[in-house]
Order: sequence, then structure tokens, then C-alpha cells
Amino acid sequence: MTTSTLPRPAALRRFTAAATAAGDDGVRPARRCAIAGATFAALLCAALLLLDRIPSLGASTLDYLRFYVDGAGPLVTIGVYLVPLAGVAFLWFMFTLRQALGRSDDDTIVGGLQLATGIAFLCLLFAGAAALASAAFLQHRTGVFPLHMEAIRAHTSLGYTLVFLYGVRMAGAFMIATTTMATRRGLIPMWLSVAGYVAAVVLLIAASTNPAVLILMPAWTVAISLALWAGRRTAALTPSTTTDETN
Repeated sequence: MTTSTLPRPAALRRFTAAATAAGDDGVRPARRCAIAGATFAALLCAALLLLDRIPSLGASTLDYLRFYVDGAGPLVTIGVYLVPLAGVAFLWFMFTLRQALGRSDDDTIVGGLQLATGIAFLCLLFAGAAALASAAFLQHRTGVFPLHMEAIRAHTSLGYTLVFLYGVRMAGAFMIATTTMATRRGLIPMWLSVAGYVAAVVLLIAASTNPAVLILMPAWTVAISLALWAGRRTAALTPSTTTDETN
């Protein structure tokens, strides 16, 4: 009877493996979140730099004409292709982020807001980039020269409206919801919480069409994903450290 109550070596090994896996539950999603966040940031910044070659809203009709006479070139087309790849990376980031943050009954409304604004931002980014680069993409793929510069300017205006008037504000709301959830769980330092809220407010009230404004989003993405990874690693190591010191 006494012998049967002792843990067997195989059972002990299984228990140890299960405990280790449980400790890694928060670290692995956070690591995937950091990788996805960095990938999204790199792809979006590259796409914005390439799409910025298209004449802006303030450019003259002569600038538009010169741009298409010289040929839109392959770089804008590459930027168009990078946008959906950045979108895929953002979806990966968003869902690994939710997994890394964990579930809480107190964050039902904030979590729903985070999901809704993230998807809205992505849809507006896709639609805006398509409108902005449609004429350049058409010329590069077919060789057809767009004759109506005012129609192209209208497409550019639509793209800027979707991205900088609506999309940027959805990005700001996503940042507020995510920062709130991470702060409540104590997973990010206070300075990053304050910086996240400040950057989100800037996006919510920004009236600029400069692509540099949108860079706040990928920069924040990298910062919070790395902070979550570091926070989860620290939380996973703390129990084992305490146990070792007790023994």
C-alpha cells in the first residue's frame, strides 16, 4: 500500500512536462506576437514608402501628368502587392496578441472593441491603398496611359480619405483598446502605456495626410509586442526562481 502511493518516475516526468508547458502558455503566444508585429511593421513601412511615390493631393496636374508620362514604374506595383501581405501579418499579429493578452471577464467590451477596430483598420487600409494606386497599377500592368488626370486625382483623394480620415482613427481606437487590456493585466510598463495612449490620441485627432503619421501604428506594434514578450517571459521565470530559492 505504501509503495503504491509513491509517484512513479514516468508519472513524475509527465507531471514535470505538463508544468513546463503550462508555464510556457503565455510565452509562446507572446513570442509569436512579437514576430508577427515586427513582420507587419516592416511590410507596412515598406509599402508606405513605395506608395508615397504617387503624387499627393497637393500636387499639380502637371506633376500627375509627368508621373504617368515617365511611367508609374514597378516600385508602386511592388507597394501594392506588399499591402495585402502586411494585412496578413496584421491579422496574425492581432490574433496572437489576443492570445498573449489572455482572457478576462472584465475586458469583454474592450476586447470586442479591439477586434472590431482592428478589422475595420485593415479593411480601410486595403480599400484606400487600392484606390490610391489603381491608376499606376493599371498602367504598369497594361501599358494603358491614363488620360483623365482629374479622375486620377479623385481616386487619390478617395484613397487618402479612406486611410488618413477613417483608417488612422480606427488604428488609434485599436491602440487604446489594446493598451487598456495590457495595462490592466500589468503586462507592459507604465511608460509604454502612457506612450500608447498619447500615440493613439494623435492618430484620433490627426488632420495630416503625411504617411509619417501612420508610421506611429507599426512603431507602437513593435514596442507593445516586444514588451508583452518580455513581460510573459518574466512572469514565467518568476515561479521557478522562487521555487529554487525556497528549496
